Amino acid sequence: MSLGLNIEIAKPLASEVFDIGETITIKWRTAGNIGNVTISYSTDGVTYTQIVASTANDGSYDWDTTGLTASDQYRIRIQSFTVIGNSFKFELQDKSIYNLEPSESGISLVAGGLYCIKFRSTQSITNYKIELFKNSTSSYTTLEANIKSPQYLWNIPANQTIASDYKIKITEVGGSTSVESANFFAIEAQPSITVDNTVDAETGAVISEYVEKYQAKSIAWTTVGTIPNVDILLIRNNVVIETIASNLTNTSPYSWTPDESLDLGKYIIRVLAYEVPSSFRIGKHHRIYGDKPIILGVAKTLTADLATKANLSGADFTGDLTTEQDLKINAPVGESASFYMEADGGGDDGELWWIYVKGNNDIFNIANNKAGTQGIQLQIQPDASNRAQSVVMISGILQIEGEQGSTPSAPTNGKGGYLYTKADGKPYWISADVGETDLTATGGGGGGSAYWTPQWSQRYYTRYDNWFSPSTTYGASYYNWNKDNGDGVLVNWLDTYNPIIVVPKDCTLNKYALQGRPTSSQTYEFKLLKASPNWGTNGNHSLTQVGSTQSGAKTASVYEKLEETGLSVSLSAGDILIPMLRRTTTNTSSYYFWYSVFTLEATFG
Repeated sequence: MSLGLNIEIAKPLASEVFDIGETITIKWRTAGNIGNVTISYSTDGVTYTQIVASTANDGSYDWDTTGLTASDQYRIRIQSFTVIGNSFKFELQDKSIYNLEPSESGISLVAGGLYCIKFRSTQSITNYKIELFKNSTSSYTTLEANIKSPQYLWNIPANQTIASDYKIKITEVGGSTSVESANFFAIEAQPSITVDNTVDAETGAVISEYVEKYQAKSIAWTTVGTIPNVDILLIRNNVVIETIASNLTNTSPYSWTPDESLDLGKYIIRVLAYEVPSSFRIGKHHRIYGDKPIILGVAKTLTADLATKANLSGADFTGDLTTEQDLKINAPVGESASFYMEADGGGDDGELWWIYVKGNNDIFNIANNKAGTQGIQLQIQPDASNRAQSVVMISGILQIEGEQGSTPSAPTNGKGGYLYTKADGKPYWISADVGETDLTATGGGGGGSAYWTPQWSQRYYTRYDNWFSPSTTYGASYYNWNKDNGDGVLVNWLDTYNPIIVVPKDCTLNKYALQGRPTSSQTYEFKLLKASPNWGTNGNHSLTQVGSTQSGAKTASVYEKLEETGLSVSLSAGDILIPMLRRTTTNTSSYYFWYSVFTLEATFG
């Protein structure tokens, strides 16, 4: 009699799924006095195969399923004499890894980009090894030796070999189950666009190209990687002025005629990827483009080509009217001509100027296109290499440095005057009311000292806790002061670098200051370095610090300054000065800026 006796199977549950080779814990409950039990399984509900002939009636038994066949009709029976308990049907499946991506044909990934490798597996596989297979070399490279997630964000190295015979392999860690991509996929080069530009042979800097209004201009570029379509934009001061072409088939070159409504001046032509591969849409690589700096002008008032050399100081004078853009004018005596000029030697704020050649005595007149601007008269002469040495802006006076052969006549209209140097190397000023004045003289009329008070406007970079200086290519006149010199103490200035600020003559430095608006509230440090080059001799230049490091916590979007006053530091003609700025808080890759002005005050004599 089995009255009051019962066996109830608790696991496996109905429709539960297990991998073959997995150990299944069979659980049951009994009622009444039942001794040892026999456990069996069936795949048809009729024929049963014994798992264990006799085991203690303790409610649990671990069953090793290795070697069984796959079926969704498995049942468990537990029996003690005439007392029988049967389970619901459950499934044993082959262990596998499946649905691997990438597997489809025609997939192309990008070196330097990202790709999410995805797959699925049966439940008993919990740890995976991911490998990259290359067919031509029959080699496997481990991407991850042991991960638990069935997806992996692969940061494809930028130097990954470009080829089309790659596969991904996923293997069970500690087991033999694996899967490979069904098809090969390709890895392409990083997409890039390079616009055809003219580069200065000495500095490597891109030279702005003169583009004449009303004339067709051919825009050419080259592409690496897959970029099906491009946009071509005209940009000025970081603002898109005109969309030259949109969603254009990526075929170079493209012919563009500047619209007559455009102002003369400095622009950028940008060829921009309309789309990039999805595996490359990340961070700074999201938009791929190449730039071409241009200067838009007209030549209708010129008697000769705008690109010719000037002849303002006698035979074969080849001085540049502006060192920044290297434009030259050829206008005969008594005629006027127009051109675009960066009067301050840098930035995007150049304007249209007119030049008027007055006579054969080297003097010419420059006037701005702004209404009411008074013309400035100058006398220039090339140096021994037959080039004007530099163009600078001093208190609103455009000065072309270089030794002068004679004293110019004072202005006849009684307005303004001329700033120039003579054979003695001294600076002079002449005007109708004062006459010629030696600016270094300390005697006569009470004497006094002459001051050197230059200033430079810039966007000053900071990043990590590294020291930043002006550009080692373009110097202090370039609006981005963005040279990252690392976080250590800089001890040498390379002779391949721009000298930044050159002291014009012996003087005493009284103070220096960085004044402006930081974009982030941080603690900043600022210092001034000095070197004394042996001009004309190869070799790097040892740096020393002028004064002490200035430090302070500064507030974003508020006018702040870092300055050192009360100095009495002797500087010699030809010394170079290098300002340095860094932040000492928020040591991250984010850029924060000072929109600022750097000033010096030094005394001559």
